[in-house]
Amino acid sequence: MNNLNLDPNQIVGNSKAVNLQKSITNSKDDQKLKESCKEFEAMFIKQMLSSMKKTVNKSGLIKENMGEKIFDDMLSDEYSKSMAQTSSFGIADMMYKQLAVQKYQ
Repeated sequence: MNNLNLDPNQIVGNSKAVNLQKSITNSKDDQKLKESCKEFEAMFIKQMLSSMKKTVNKSGLIKENMGEKIFDDMLSDEYSKSMAQTSSFGIADMMYKQLAVQKYQ
């Protein structure tokens, strides 16, 4: 009748993983780790945006001054932070899961 063919060791292993995940999510260190992973993702995205902007050809019609360069850099910073907070890339989540499991093994 049971067509699932589950290994009891897998079930025990999965329940241990679930319990481990619950204990991880409750600690203050966990929150710091999540935030650090999101900050890393934001830095990664900023580097990606900077590389993409370098490929855009500039016409030279309007000369770019130092204020515009600073504003553009700050804007890229805010875009990258916003993208990292929405978890649209998923890099922070993957890093968090990997580092959290390694921390508690």
